Amino acid sequence: METKDTTQAIDALDTEILPRVKQPEQQSSRPAIRYTLLRWLTAWEIYPVVLVAAFLRFYQLSLTEFDTDQAVLWNMGRVALTHGLIPANGNLASIGTVNPPAFIYILLAVGIFTDNPLAGALLVALLNVLAVILTYAFTRRYYGRLAGFVASALTATAIVMILYSRFIWQPNILAPLLVLYMLALFRGAVARRTGWFAPAALLLALAIQLSGSSIYLLPALLVALVLGYKTVRWRDLVLGVALCALVFSTYLVWEAATAYADLPLLLGASGKQASIDSQAFSYYLHFVVPYWTRPTDSHLLFTRLFPLMYLDRLSMLALTGASFLLLLLGTGWEHMQMMVRGAAEQVMTRATGTVNAGPWRRLWEHWQAFIASPERRGLLLLLSWQLLPLLLLSRHSISLQVHYLLVLMPGPFILIGLLVSQITSWCAALPGRGKALRLVVPALAVVLILIQTLGGLAWVLDNTDGSQPYATNDNTLQDLRNALQDADQLAEARHLQHVYIDTDARTVDALNYLAGQMHTAHTLINSNSSHCLLLPDTAQGAAVMLFGPTETLDEALLTRFATATLVSEPPRLGGAPFHLYMVQPFAASTDATATTGSLTLAQNQANLLSWQDPSRPAQAAQRLLTTLWNNHEQRVAQTGSWWTYHFAAAYSGNGSTGQSSTANCQLTSLIAGEHLLVPFSLPGELSTPPASLTINGSIISNTPYILSYGPLHFQTLREQSSTLGTFQGTVGNGSS
Repeated sequence: METKDTTQAIDALDTEILPRVKQPEQQSSRPAIRYTLLRWLTAWEIYPVVLVAAFLRFYQLSLTEFDTDQAVLWNMGRVALTHGLIPANGNLASIGTVNPPAFIYILLAVGIFTDNPLAGALLVALLNVLAVILTYAFTRRYYGRLAGFVASALTATAIVMILYSRFIWQPNILAPLLVLYMLALFRGAVARRTGWFAPAALLLALAIQLSGSSIYLLPALLVALVLGYKTVRWRDLVLGVALCALVFSTYLVWEAATAYADLPLLLGASGKQASIDSQAFSYYLHFVVPYWTRPTDSHLLFTRLFPLMYLDRLSMLALTGASFLLLLLGTGWEHMQMMVRGAAEQVMTRATGTVNAGPWRRLWEHWQAFIASPERRGLLLLLSWQLLPLLLLSRHSISLQVHYLLVLMPGPFILIGLLVSQITSWCAALPGRGKALRLVVPALAVVLILIQTLGGLAWVLDNTDGSQPYATNDNTLQDLRNALQDADQLAEARHLQHVYIDTDARTVDALNYLAGQMHTAHTLINSNSSHCLLLPDTAQGAAVMLFGPTETLDEALLTRFATATLVSEPPRLGGAPFHLYMVQPFAASTDATATTGSLTLAQNQANLLSWQDPSRPAQAAQRLLTTLWNNHEQRVAQTGSWWTYHFAAAYSGNGSTGQSSTANCQLTSLIAGEHLLVPFSLPGELSTPPASLTINGSIISNTPYILSYGPLHFQTLREQSSTLGTFQGTVGNGSS
């Protein structure tokens, strides 16, 4: 019959196009369980893959990046533990909203044992090694041993995957959650088993907390619901919703307390003019190919391996394109056409009268026939995970970042493993000596994996031995700790009582946390928005002062107005070093040239400083009118608190009337008798300094914003400010 012939043709087409999905074993006896466990434990190929993955992620991990995000996340976890607080939010997102706190709770698993941030980096690396194991387990479970090996090996050795495995950041632990998420979806949609929806909902909620782009994983859950709706029970839905509510409960406390202040930011970002481009696809390939731009530094080991890396790049691009083609063909456009024709012939030849069935009925029958194959259901899930988010991200109203595509990892490597396994299967089906070709594709895959392993190893070595030049604002945990340790040891060796630490926007949070482990009393100076400087008084004696490589103006202020000796230059990996000074007590003039209403500051003198930024030699020199203030009141250091002195200077005389400038001096503490240097930028068009300036200011206390509801105290990222007092003064030009 025609119907039988059509069915046979469809089955033959499925065999040719659809990758094989291994069916779950139905045996439940103890011998069968022991056999299955033994079979997995004797999978020798995964052991070298795990060893390579572990080496590439743990080697020299003390050189992990430790900047703002890393310090904020780790510090919030430690403060929550030591002060009995419940984290209600996390760090700041790129669009200005505050992230949910799930990652902080995960960090508590190691933060409860140690205050060393290296433990957080170790946890991230360990979870990414686990992601390699889970990738092998998932891919082998449904697509065979060869596919599992290729997928896990590529995941273990891809350079960008290694990069996002070596520092503390919430998107970096998405990979193991995503593989578990797909395992749950496959259990419901492919294996047609119950009990999958609640774990999948929980994993999706956690993924969204780790990265907002994880919302694009929702289509995969909806597809799984359509494909396996009979496996979802009412209690599964209730449990899934309850788990999601539990995960977001503390974050909802924060949102409610701020009247959902993040919503306008989210709506504003989504309401911007949207554009459609290929940026998402480019970033997707960025995870697959071994390099983004061709390296030119001949000192890099990666540059010496460039011919191999170029071959790796071409191969990975070709394999990625071919794997997507297999994915699309496997879902079966031709198969759908043949199914429609075959179903129509069956309808016409039936004697039961169904020839008059409506179009919706026929469409439903075609759909049921289409999803009857576990292979197609699995490919539809992979397609909804890998392709739909790319299509959705291709239209965006905000600038895309590379890490947004972490929600799709390690998907491309799983698809490549599936492709290699399927081609090998086709070669095995060839007649005669053609069967020998089944060994060629796995052999080529092993060669490609070895080349990619060399590339990953070269990248790790280049980034840990100082060969790779770093930007001035990139800092490793080891370098920051060594710089502070040098300052601490210098103070102890010379019996000095205080260490001043000058910070910028990238180092302020990291140095603020790490300085808490010093033995010597210390003060942090935040030079992010303004450049101020603290100097010790004669009653305090000499002190130590630490500068980062970006605080060149602050160093110029120190050498211009104080007696300081450069003692050492603690190194920074691949960049300019820190500078460590010993500063002699500052003897300020006792003749005040200004009147002030401040109870805490008294202005002494003003001096003119001309400063040229060494990093921008083409720019004109900056002229600064630097004022000196004496502090008369103690400002005690408190956890997470800052003291801010806001200055507003109005110039008059010599053509400067109507001109003004501001300065904000932010410090963790002040000691009575210390001197505060406050520079004000002069208008560039002035040929002579102003005759006088009037200064108004205020003293502000910045403390952590804690939400309290009875016995529950919730930790937040935000600060609350209170004005403690104001001051005003007028000074004549005391330039010298």
